[in-house]
Amino acid sequence: MPPAAPVQIKTMLIPCRGPGVQIAASSGATVDHWRFKKSLTSGGPYVLIWMSPFCVYEDYDVRRGETHYYVVTIVNQTGESPNSAEVSITIA
Repeated sequence: MPPAAPVQIKTMLIPCRGPGVQIAASSGATVDHWRFKKSLTSGGPYVLIWMSPFCVYEDYDVRRGETHYYVVTIVNQTGESPNSAEVSITIA
């Protein structure tokens, strides 16, 4: 049975490096790696933008005035979890 979806995901603007977004996730499940996905439309479709053993990703492929929507999944030996709850951020 695949793991449960990540329990928490949050976004944060990174203004000092010119526009960027940090996405961080957490889970109680055993994690081999995290998959970070993004869309310009709420509800998707989402595109895989990063896969990593680390639970934090910084996205600099953003433009001022756009809203970006993110979900995260986790992968372990039992499979890939469902998507996390969606979070969004608008780049001012």
